[in-house]
Amino acid sequence: MDAETLSLQFVPAEQVILHEGVEPRRVSELIQRLRSDGLLKNPPVVAPIGERWVVLDGATRVTALQEIGARHLLVQVVDPQRPGLEVSTWHHLVTGLKPADLRDQLSRISGVRLSEHAGEAEAQRLLEERRLLCYLVLH
Repeated sequence: MDAETLSLQFVPAEQVILHEGVEPRRVSELIQRLRSDGLLKNPPVVAPIGERWVVLDGATRVTALQEIGARHLLVQVVDPQRPGLEVSTWHHLVTGLKPADLRDQLSRISGVRLSEHAGEAEAQRLLEERRLLCYLVLH
């Protein structure tokens, strides 16, 4: 994204909402760094939704700042109506689990259905058609 796509802005902390969970350990580690350094180098990225702000990137940062009592957050604001702007997903890496154990744990989640597909191209097509929530590459 270029400088014209993002703007820095202070927003009330209680108006910032997350769309994903956070790891408490990572939040605690960040709180310790914030307290020792007194510095946050990468403000969270948000998009406006009515009177609120949804976090696109930075759930751990927002949670840590809220937990230490920040009343306002400096955020990078993305205008979702900007022509040519594309918001995409990113990849997560899970380590320390055998593929069979991961499949077993996922299958226990209510509402989750696992299925096998031919490959990444098919998975990408199904994601674009909103017929697939995510896909896993297991090694």
